[in-house]
Amino acid sequence: MPTIRDVANHCGVSAATVSHVLNGRVDRVGSETRDRVLAAVRALQYRPPAADPGPTQTSRRNIAIVCGEMSPQPVSMDHYFSRILDGVLEAAASRGYSLTIVFERMWAADGSSVRQSYDGHCDGAILLAPEDGDPLLPSLAERGANVTVIGSTVDSPGISCVDVDNEAGAYAATRHLIGLGHRQIAYLGASPKVRSSVERQAGYERAMRESRLSESIRCATAKVSSWIAAERRRLDPSEDAGPGVEGWGEELIASIGPFGADYPTAFFCWNDDLARSATTALIGRGMRIPEDVSVIGFDDCGPATAMLPHLTVMAQPLRLIGKRAADLTIDRAENRTQPVEVVRYAAELVTRDSTGPVRIAEPPEPIFICDRHQVVSTLSNGGSH
Repeated sequence: MPTIRDVANHCGVSAATVSHVLNGRVDRVGSETRDRVLAAVRALQYRPPAADPGPTQTSRRNIAIVCGEMSPQPVSMDHYFSRILDGVLEAAASRGYSLTIVFERMWAADGSSVRQSYDGHCDGAILLAPEDGDPLLPSLAERGANVTVIGSTVDSPGISCVDVDNEAGAYAATRHLIGLGHRQIAYLGASPKVRSSVERQAGYERAMRESRLSESIRCATAKVSSWIAAERRRLDPSEDAGPGVEGWGEELIASIGPFGADYPTAFFCWNDDLARSATTALIGRGMRIPEDVSVIGFDDCGPATAMLPHLTVMAQPLRLIGKRAADLTIDRAENRTQPVEVVRYAAELVTRDSTGPVRIAEPPEPIFICDRHQVVSTLSNGGSH
C-alpha cells in the first residue's frame, strides 16, 4: 500500500503538508498545493491508516453505511432504511465484514472529519440517498475513497451507484392511471435536491406528454425535512406543536388548487409515506378512495401500504439494492481495479385498493320542456300525471 511519504514524493511536498490537507487544515496549505496533494491521493489510491494499525494490517474488514437526514426511530419506523440495511447486513456478514452506521451530521461540511471518521477505519462507505449538493460526496471522492451510493445516481467519477429505475417506474405508474381512464393526474414529490423525486417526475411527465395530456400536468413538491419534523412531533409529544404527518400531504394537496371540474382524479406520489399522507388529507376533505380519486405510491416498504385503503405502489427490491451495494463496496475494497458500476433495478407495479377506474359523472336529470296549454288541455280531459 502507498504511504504518506509516497504521496508527498509524488507531488513534491512534505509529509506534513499532506497531513495538513488530509486533516482539513485549510489555513496552512494553499489551494493550489491542496489540489496537487489530492490529485496524488487519487492517483496512488492512498488511504491513511487508522490511528493504531497493526504492523501488517491492510484491511479493517469493515464497511460503513452513511445516512443523511433520518426520521426518528430509523430502524423500527423508517422502513426504507431498515430494508436497505437488511440487504447490506446480509452481504457484509456473508463475506466476513462488519458494518458501521454513521449519521451524516457527524461529518463536518468541509470534510475535515473524513480523516478520522472514515479513512483507515472502514474499507468502503455506502451513502444512503444523498441529496444533490451534499458536500460529503465530493469530499470523499476527491480523496479517492471507495464509495457506493444507494437511492440516487451521482455524476462523480469513480462512484458506483445502485438504485431503482425511477423514471421507468414513474412512467409505468402514470400509464396505469391513464389506463384506468384518468386524465387529470397530479404528481406530488420531494425537494428538487432529491434526485429520485426529479427522475420520477420526469417519468410522470413523459407518460402524460405521450398521452397528449401535457395541459393536465401538475406537480407540487415539499421538503422531506417537513415530513421528518412532523414524524418527530407525532412520536414525541414534548416537541413543539405543529401540523401532524398528515400536514405533509395536505400542504401539497392544497397547493394543487381548489376543487373544481378539472381537479385531479388521481395522484402519483414520490413515496409510500407521502401517498399515505395525501390519502389521509383527501379523505379528510370528504373524498372516497378510489371511488372519487385514486392514489399510487412508490417503494412498498412498510405499514403505509397496509393501512386501509391498501396502497397501490411501484415496489422496489430494497433488500436486493442494499445487498448489491454492499457487494460492490467489498469487491472494490478487495481489488481497487474493479470497475465502478451503475446498477438500476426495475420497479414492479403492485395493484391494491387505492386505485380504480375514473369516476364518470352521473348524467343530469332529464328536463322536459312542453307547451303549457297542451298540459292543461290533457289534464282537463281526464288525463293522469
